[in-house]
Amino acid sequence: MPTADLSITVDDGTTTVVPGTSNTYTITVSNNGPDAVTGASVLDETNPVIGATWTAVTTIDGVIVGSPTGGSGPIAQTVDLPVGGAVIFTLVVVVDPAAPGGPGLSNIASVRPPSGTGDPNGNNNLAQDNDTLTPQADLAVTIDDHTLIVVPGASDDYTITVTNNGPSTVSSLTLSDAIPAALLNPNFAPSVGAYDAATGVWSGLSLATGQNVSMTLTGTIDPNATGAITNTVTVAPPAGTTDSDLANNTATDTDALPPILTTAASAGVTLSDAAVTLSDSATLSQGLNLTGNIVFTLTGPGGFSSTQTDAVNGDGTYTAAITLPTAGAVVGAYVWHVAYSGNNNPANAPPEQTTVSPASPALSTTASPGGSPGGT
Repeated sequence: MPTADLSITVDDGTTTVVPGTSNTYTITVSNNGPDAVTGASVLDETNPVIGATWTAVTTIDGVIVGSPTGGSGPIAQTVDLPVGGAVIFTLVVVVDPAAPGGPGLSNIASVRPPSGTGDPNGNNNLAQDNDTLTPQADLAVTIDDHTLIVVPGASDDYTITVTNNGPSTVSSLTLSDAIPAALLNPNFAPSVGAYDAATGVWSGLSLATGQNVSMTLTGTIDPNATGAITNTVTVAPPAGTTDSDLANNTATDTDALPPILTTAASAGVTLSDAAVTLSDSATLSQGLNLTGNIVFTLTGPGGFSSTQTDAVNGDGTYTAAITLPTAGAVVGAYVWHVAYSGNNNPANAPPEQTTVSPASPALSTTASPGGSPGGT
């Protein structure tokens, strides 16, 4: 009976592999003699994978029966090997992106001599390469309530979106939300799976590369809210999964309340020979990067109307001063009308009245000439 010491090796040159990525193995089948073999069986299988392709080269007249140079799926080929000959397979697999972490990736390769040929050393007919799976998922989060201004006492709806940029699939994640104190009665509604607001764990997912899930957060803006309303969310992968890019794990939505416009008109004045100037000031507060204009309009007797416009650059106090004409009716009641327009969120102040009063008439006296007492 002819004999041939057939041997097989397999190696991917690594000990850890990320689910969802490709991994390359080199499988070498050799004949150490003393006789040539015809029709040795070569098998190789890797798990867990979702796809595999292979190519092959031969040395010293080794032959793959049927002469294929490559294929897909697990390797199952028959080879002819002279003494000292070899066939070298290069196998590329795509690891299942949903495979859990741990020592789970295994490649088993075997060679068996044909019927009628003995193998004096069966210990080298089987080879195995085992690697630890280390899941990795680049999770990214966004949050948006689709407005820049929120109104105290009104409802507000946020959309929180988590995207998996891969390469591994995640079955759960942690979503933490620093809910603003001004958002009353918050309620979370996930598009899929179950969300525990107390722990932030979002379970029941199968979030693969390129996919996203969304969460709706609804609530009511506190009627007594002041200042900016800021909501920050953070996403993290489950335990055992690494996030390759932490820069996109946090997102913030900041809104302003409607600006408050308060005014202070000048006190009433008394008409004199000098020109009369009336002034008003307007203070904008609670805004967010306010721009636009404040328009001061002064109306008064005889159809008088005059306007001054101030450009707005953020919160602050803006002033107007309008000098009344010296001709015509000047004495009487005047009313300031002040309006802010900008950031698609106008504000108006209540009208304020001021008065120009007539000057008090001057009083002068002249005594009559004196007479002699007792004269006639």
